[in-house]
Amino acid sequence: MEVGHEVGHYRVIEHIGRGGMADVWSARDRRLNRTVAIKTIARNLASEIDPVKLFEREARTIAALEHPHILPIYDFGEHLGQLYIVMRYVSGGSVEDLLDQRGRLSIDEVLRLARPIAQALDYAHANNVIHLDLKPSNILLDSYHAPYLADFGLASVIGPEGRAANPGSGTLLYMAPEQLTAADLDRRADVFSYCVLLYHMITGQLPFDTSLPIAIKQLQEPEAELPDLAAHLAEVAPDITTILRHGTRFKLEDRAPAIMTIFNAFESAITGLRAASTASVRQSVSAAGVATQNPATRKRPDMTTDLDVDMMPTQSFDQAVFDSRVEMGKTIDLKSQPLELPSKPIAPKAPSNVPKAKPSPNTTYPLPGGSAVPADEDAQTINFGTAKFGTAPVIAAQPTAELDSAVRAAPAAPALPADVDPAARAEAILIYTQARRAWANGQGRFLIGLTPFMLIHDFYSRAGEYALELDDAGRQMFLRGALEYDFEVEFWWAQLNDENRRWVALHTLRSQNPPAQIRALRHICVLDDAETPQIPKALASLIRNETNDEVRREAIRTLEARGQVSVIRTPLQVRLDEPETTRGACWNALAFSPEIDMTLGRAALDAGDPETAEIAARAIGRIRSSVAVNQIGQHDQSPEQRAAARRALALIRDEAPMLPTEVQPRERFAAWLTNTVRRVRHQPSDALVRFLLATLGAWIGMAVYIWIVTPALPFLDPNRIGLTISVGLSFAVFFGLQVVLASELPGRLRGFWRWWGRGIAAFGIGLVIATFSWAAFTWLYLQYPPEGNIVAVGIGTALALAISVMIRLPAWVNVLLLTAGLFIPIQDAWTNQRPPILYVQPDQDAALIFLIVLLIISIGAYAPQLWALGTRAAQRTRSKRR
Repeated sequence: MEVGHEVGHYRVIEHIGRGGMADVWSARDRRLNRTVAIKTIARNLASEIDPVKLFEREARTIAALEHPHILPIYDFGEHLGQLYIVMRYVSGGSVEDLLDQRGRLSIDEVLRLARPIAQALDYAHANNVIHLDLKPSNILLDSYHAPYLADFGLASVIGPEGRAANPGSGTLLYMAPEQLTAADLDRRADVFSYCVLLYHMITGQLPFDTSLPIAIKQLQEPEAELPDLAAHLAEVAPDITTILRHGTRFKLEDRAPAIMTIFNAFESAITGLRAASTASVRQSVSAAGVATQNPATRKRPDMTTDLDVDMMPTQSFDQAVFDSRVEMGKTIDLKSQPLELPSKPIAPKAPSNVPKAKPSPNTTYPLPGGSAVPADEDAQTINFGTAKFGTAPVIAAQPTAELDSAVRAAPAAPALPADVDPAARAEAILIYTQARRAWANGQGRFLIGLTPFMLIHDFYSRAGEYALELDDAGRQMFLRGALEYDFEVEFWWAQLNDENRRWVALHTLRSQNPPAQIRALRHICVLDDAETPQIPKALASLIRNETNDEVRREAIRTLEARGQVSVIRTPLQVRLDEPETTRGACWNALAFSPEIDMTLGRAALDAGDPETAEIAARAIGRIRSSVAVNQIGQHDQSPEQRAAARRALALIRDEAPMLPTEVQPRERFAAWLTNTVRRVRHQPSDALVRFLLATLGAWIGMAVYIWIVTPALPFLDPNRIGLTISVGLSFAVFFGLQVVLASELPGRLRGFWRWWGRGIAAFGIGLVIATFSWAAFTWLYLQYPPEGNIVAVGIGTALALAISVMIRLPAWVNVLLLTAGLFIPIQDAWTNQRPPILYVQPDQDAALIFLIVLLIISIGAYAPQLWALGTRAAQRTRSKRR
């Protein structure tokens, strides 16, 4: 699978992740107009892994689980022999990304993430599914940092006996020891991994510093335990270490029986720690004589539950309580009550015997502004945190009053179409709000990845339909993203006026993305400038400072387009390739400003980048800036600089009818001569092709003539074959040279030499070669001495070629013109009974023979042009049929 591929009605956007057995791509669901994630099997898997069975099991497993914190799947199928799963796309990265960014998470963050993860696992366990690959990279986050349990590729279904088959693989750093040794597993394997995950989130490190995974350590030493958390964080309650150790015991009968057993104990330990801390603060404040009734001292702002200041400190954790919950050799009962702790001050909870309805995967909680986020039974806060958008740089969008108010002010969701996910709309609102606030501070860089950008485009391109607020600043951001990713550029360009377009385009020019810069340059090519010009200055700065050659060249072309002199020419002048009406003074003192014009002049002298130097020199010739030419023609130059200057002046002269009067006559002549030689020598392969085709056409024409006028000779008579090879080929070679020297090379001087200069050169060269070739043919084949009529044939041939060089005519007209130039003098000589140029039998139609032969010769002379004409006609025909 590659970017841009169509997989059914999904169009692949970008590669966003890779695991041990799968690749993940973002894609556009064109049918439902939403952004999704597509998971495909990674290539080169080990031979013992059955990828088809793996994917089918994962698809069926997730399809049977409906929980707001289990990543849902939308589709499953096969494309070109490759299986794929289509899932919901979430844009916040993973817990692994958070750990990479922060090192460790705060207790608040750990508790906020641990709750829905435990709920999702508990729900899966209640449905007889164990995950068996729980790790930070398999816990994905949306823009609100709500977690989603993903990647059920190793999940196994528990049978009636309470055991499940061991899939035989997993992630060693997090897996339980029995996954390495046992044939059957139960829910306690996930309990083990969950505790290792909590340890990693709290400390930012894996047990034993990852040098020896705990599972391997326990296989060697069954009594081995997780390290004490106090070694990393002194402020963590000692009870938490005991809880995590109980969930990672080597012996299954000693291990905690259920995920919620661990989480409830973990939450209670944290609650008790905070209560103790609050009571200690209260006592200190009272001792200092501060009034205890001040509302500000009643609650700590970082508490996740409402705790009264009179709560008592926590007591030590009783390990025996764990042991009393598990009996040796019995099946684990997942419906057991949460772990009972010694009396601790905790916030009131609903009675545990009141059943809770399982939330639907589409259940949402309303935000204050009316938008929604996925439901979480016990969720209390929405953490905006730091969002990682795809592969783009991270937007450090920390919670602020401005951001919070923007999201809370989001309009209420209207009656959405059935195919629109309210949670996706809410996520789009959050990404848009964060991105809109951050993008203008990027100093030219666009900080949103392609996939999140397309996600918010799906909604905000139809802002009216979805009752979303979109102001000019938002439209600017979308145009900036469109230029960045070449996605819907024209749509967002049309949404803004010239002032906003100009601002966004200039912002894009400061980016480090050459394709985006080039797209911006092409769009501002003819954009109206501000009252105080800004665009030429920005372009000149880009020419001076940009390191990417393609961007520099495009900046020069754009500057040229904005300053090019407009010349009105008559149709005849166009045919003659005359550059201007008069050859008077055509140079301006300045095209833009001295600084900008001199920047172009310096670019034209860049010996290190000849292609850019040529583009700059030609641009100077078209905008007609005398200041730029003077910059090139400075007198105090080294020999290398003088050579570069002469080359630049020659290219400038190629675009202008003359150089400014300030340029010395010697330099003028050198520029004219250099450019003439350069044009004539340009693309020698084209001249060779024209010579070969003209030679072939003339040889075929003469061979036809020889075989027609010698009917009495046997078909393979040696004399006939000898004449065809010797006389016919000799004539053909001379004719090929005539076409190249009198037509191809003078034709390359169009737009540089005047029409009459090209005509004189073509006629003179053509007359000499044509006269010589026809004289040689008469003398060698007919064995008559050349006479005056040979000159007439030479004049006709040379005149026909010269006309095609002076005036642009269609290729078929040039063929007819050359045929006429040859036929008229030859037919005249034959009709007036002059010494024959071509011998024809008395009973043959001489005129018809001449026409056939000369038409073949003329077609060969213009074969490349005829081929190009036929190709264009075929393309137009195909376009009309479409």
